[in-house]
Order: sequence, then C-alpha cells, then structure tokens
Amino acid sequence: PILLAKEENYWESSYVLNPSAIEIDGEINILYRALGPDNTSVCGLAITKDGYTIDERLDEPIYIPRAKFESKLKPPDGISGCEDLRAQIIGDRIFVTYTGYNGVDPPAVAASSISIEEFKNRKFQSWTEPHLISPVGIDDKDAAIFSEKINDQYLVFHRIDHHICADTLPELDFE
Repeated sequence: PILLAKEENYWESSYVLNPSAIEIDGEINILYRALGPDNTSVCGLAITKDGYTIDERLDEPIYIPRAKFESKLKPPDGISGCEDLRAQIIGDRIFVTYTGYNGVDPPAVAASSISIEEFKNRKFQSWTEPHLISPVGIDDKDAAIFSEKINDQYLVFHRIDHHICADTLPELDFE
C-alpha cells in the first residue's frame, strides 16, 4: 500500500482505506477514509505526482462529520462518520458523495461540495452543508456521480441493499 495508518495522528491511527482520487494542476489528490480508536470515519488527504510516492500528507482531516446523520449516536464504541468518500470534479467544484452513518440508522448517501480554489487553498471549512440524497430508512451506500451530463441529466450510481442503482438528476443542488 502507498498509505498506511499513522499512529501519531489519532484520527487516522487505526485504519486508512477506500480512497478516491482527483487530479488538480498535475497533482493527484488522494482523499481517503481514516479511522482512529473512536471508530469515527473522516477524510484525509495525501498528494502525489507519480501515483506511488506520497509528496505530502496533511496532519488534519479535510472532511469530518458535521450532521446528525453522520454523528455518533452510540458513544463511546459505536461506528459513525463519513465513509468511503468519492470525489468528482464538475465545472469549478469538487463534489463528494459518501456514506453517512450515525451507528443507529441505516447508512445513507450524503453529498457536499467545495470550489476547486477553496480546496487548493486548503479552506476545508468551506465544504457546503452535507445533505442526504437517499430515501430515509433505506440502506444506501457506495454512490458516485458521473462527471458529464447525459441527456441533460447527471447520473448517480449507488447501492441499495445488494442492488446497483442509477438515478438521474437535472442539477447537483442537494438542498
């Protein structure tokens, strides 16, 4: 593996897994799921130019749970957070879909975005408010947005229970 857990960073000291990657200005930005001993999934960032050598890895997460649907409801040992984030550049923004999980309700697909400029300038507090895009009470995970419109619609792939699904959206306004 090119990324391993880092003991010195509590938030990623247990596991790093399930990355997504986007290329910006010739650099590959790896957005990865990280967990510490509290079993809260957050998103870390590592940067590489060649896809193998990590040139930079941030010491703080770039995306953390902020909404009730992804915040731990069964402390202290429950699992929660922002799982398996998938990133896509569309226009001048980076859109992410991920599995929001609070340890009680079924996991659900959530979405947020940030401008490419804010991302490059590391203004990670600028992520938009996350919104669930799954029906309430349905086990929905593994979502990804296709970056180009098809027949003037965005295509979103996701998994409900054990079935792969595809839905269309006219706009990426998740409010």
